[in-house]
Amino acid sequence: KTSFFEDIDWEKLSRREIQPPFRPSSNILCNFDEDFTSKEPRAGFQEEDGGEHGNIACFSFDGQMGPA
Repeated sequence: KTSFFEDIDWEKLSRREIQPPFRPSSNILCNFDEDFTSKEPRAGFQEEDGGEHGNIACFSFDGQMGPA
């Protein structure tokens, strides 16, 4: 447990009884170009061919090898 989280009342937090220290404005898109914000969002996602097991190209992992 770090000192950063020391003063947090986790029970109150889970009940949403704590006010956040920062609350962004309701105009959250003001820093984005209208070319993007005026477009309709696309539903879903395009599935890409991930190879035989959905692996990432040029990446391997062997959990049995232990830490590096």
